[in-house]
Parts: sequence; C-alpha cells; structure tokens
Amino acid sequence: VLIWGQCQQPDVAWQVVHREDLKNHGAVRSVSWGPSEMGAVLACASGDGSLTTITHQGTVRSGDSDVEHRWHCQSFSAHVGQANAVSWASLPASPSQSGATAVGSLSGARLASAGDDGVRVWRRDDAQGAWQQEDQDETASLKGIARDVAWKPWDGSCDMLASAYGKQVILWQCKAGKWQVSQRVDLKKEVWRLEWADMSNQLLVSCGEEEQCAVLLKQQLAGEWDIIELSGQQAK
Repeated sequence: VLIWGQCQQPDVAWQVVHREDLKNHGAVRSVSWGPSEMGAVLACASGDGSLTTITHQGTVRSGDSDVEHRWHCQSFSAHVGQANAVSWASLPASPSQSGATAVGSLSGARLASAGDDGVRVWRRDDAQGAWQQEDQDETASLKGIARDVAWKPWDGSCDMLASAYGKQVILWQCKAGKWQVSQRVDLKKEVWRLEWADMSNQLLVSCGEEEQCAVLLKQQLAGEWDIIELSGQQAK
C-alpha cells in the first residue's frame, strides 16, 4: 500500500510518504479512507481474508528539514477466503456515541467488510485494542461471495449497509443491536461496486458483465427502491 502526500518542493507535486508491505496477507483487494475526524486512517482488505488498519500517528523532525511520518499498522482475520472490500461508518455512527475523536485514534470506529463468506461488521474495542465482530441475525445469513459493501452516511435515523451479492443489492439495518437483512433489490445484472450519495437515500451501483453500466437506486418515502439507468431511463 502506497500513501501519497502533497510535497512542498516546487518541482514535485506528490510524493510517497509511506509504504506498508502487506505481502504476507496476499493481494490487496480494496482500500478505504476512514472518517476525516480520525485524521489519516485507512483500512485495507486482503486476499487471505484479513483486514488491516494503517493509522498516521504524527510526525517527528529528523535533521534540519526532513520530516518523518509515524504510522501504526494492525491486521486481523475477518473472512474465510478473500476479503474483497471494506467500508467505514461515519462518526458518530449511532446516537450513543458522543464526544470528539482524537486525531490518529480509532476510538469509536466501526467497519463493514465483504468477503467470500459474506458481510461482517466490526467495532473497535478500546479496552482490548482489537476489533470485535458485531451481532448478525444468523437466520438472515447469506451464502455466496459478497463483492462490495458500503456503509450509508449517518442520517440520524438508523445504521444501514449496502452489499453486492451476485445480481442483487442486499440492504442491511442494525435493529436492537443486531444486523439484519432489510431489503433485496434484484438488478438482473452482476453487481460489482457500490457508493452512497452523501446527503440522500441514493446508491450508485456499478454492474453488468460484457457491457458495464451504472445504475442509481433511489429510495422512495414508502421504502421501496427505484432503479434508474444513468442515461435517464427508469429501468423498473
């Protein structure tokens, strides 16, 4: 994983400020920056099923002009098979979280990950300095590969995830402290990538096989989802 930063030298715009060697975990499948309140923090999903967080912990000056960046790396096993994607919750992710988060701290952080064995949700345990899996409704467990997962920005209502399973977008909600499948949207095309809009109930979906296309899912007030091709034609 190469982390780039802007350089103050007039003839160089960007430079690599950190390299993290994750070869022991297989190929890096996905990277995702954490919430800006945490500072420079990112998570990586790897081919051996692990997730890795890389946290910037500040700088120290070495010599008259050189600056050394300090980073902390922590990996943990998340999936059987490959970990395909990772997504962060907004801060605060729920009404119970309050107070400012220190830059470079993972306190209060939550992650969702997609892997060959489905979707998992993780919460940072500050006391143990480790990631703990959140409860999921086992009756709603989905078999098969989850290609992507996207945590919806906090809207003051409830925590929600979108995940890509085959030709479906699966929506999850956290109710009474347990994650449950709330809706399934069948696009009749292989779904690859997902991204929420910042301020509304809209989800951008990359899908297709031989011909790639983009679809916008827009939630109605009644809770159902309109499927809109980005050409402007409503698909369903």
